Amino acid sequence: MRSGFTLMKESRSSQGANLEFPRAILFGKDAKFLVAFNGSEKQRGFDKLETITFDAHQGFQFREILFSRDGKTAPQVSAVNPQRCLNCHGTPPRPIWSSYSLWPGAFGFNEDRLSDDEAAALSRWKENRPRHPRYSEIEMDEAKNPAEPFYLVAKWRKLAHMPNLRLSQLLARLDAQAMAERLRQTGHAVAATDLALFWHLGCDQTLEGAAKAASLAAFDKRTKALEEQMARENPFVWNTVLEMRGIPPLPLTGYAAPLPHGLAGLFFYDGFSTKQEILLARLVVNARKTHPTRYLGVESLIVKAADYYGKVEKGYATADYVALLDEMGTSLPHRSYYYGEPAKRATLMALCAQLEASRN
Repeated sequence: MRSGFTLMKESRSSQGANLEFPRAILFGKDAKFLVAFNGSEKQRGFDKLETITFDAHQGFQFREILFSRDGKTAPQVSAVNPQRCLNCHGTPPRPIWSSYSLWPGAFGFNEDRLSDDEAAALSRWKENRPRHPRYSEIEMDEAKNPAEPFYLVAKWRKLAHMPNLRLSQLLARLDAQAMAERLRQTGHAVAATDLALFWHLGCDQTLEGAAKAASLAAFDKRTKALEEQMARENPFVWNTVLEMRGIPPLPLTGYAAPLPHGLAGLFFYDGFSTKQEILLARLVVNARKTHPTRYLGVESLIVKAADYYGKVEKGYATADYVALLDEMGTSLPHRSYYYGEPAKRATLMALCAQLEASRN
């Protein structure tokens, strides 16, 4: 827990931060338990810890632990998801975190590489850390990389030294899992998956003329009907359906651009997948468990972190971390990903034919 962390030099949260006394966000191995605190009693929020836990059925759960300045009274633990947390984190609540490759306010804000000012501040922070009552609890291994936990020179540009990116990857998979679970609880997950796949795989592009118009009209009607039904039955989960409808057959032009809604958006990018791709993979895998004849062949279209990182620089990602990512969630890319692979294109076309047949 104490060895996986990032540092914030600026923060709009209820905890202040600066270069000398950054806000530490500890997220451990899998980000299912996050703890945040700062380091100076002059900063706002110094007297509390902020925590986020992840539950497979309830999603992200926020709490505050308030400590008295004099230490004479017992800490006060808030209820789960107090309104003051929801005011910023939304409903359903999510961590506020940015998409690759910019993390405003964080050390290593641009691809986890330290600026000169950040490197100098981090050096001072490390010098003072052993004597600090809070920061001293953070575990670090500086034997090789002097800019740990970030990097300063290209030789250390590896995921082990890119905590902001790792946090993005972990949170994207957890949030996709929470979204899929909310849909499952409604009983409409398979219907939502049919519609999402149709838009995501660009199945309308496999048709022409009147057939295309009829297909688009039918799927649009089904999408709106499902939204209306779920709005009546479970308004809370309706948010997820609205997001699902936001999966159009778009080109991948937005991947490198900062996204305004961070983790809340389906186009949140984690370095090689978007949250929509992770969510779709989880939905089809879940649907196949209860409907084994549905989406035949889809497994060949699913991409694992092991597939992606096997093509990049050797040593960029450890085997253990790649295995963790794949355990937490794989991805189902947009149709353009398969343009150069005829066999997978054929599978995609067959899937679209299945979806088209299901609308009748």
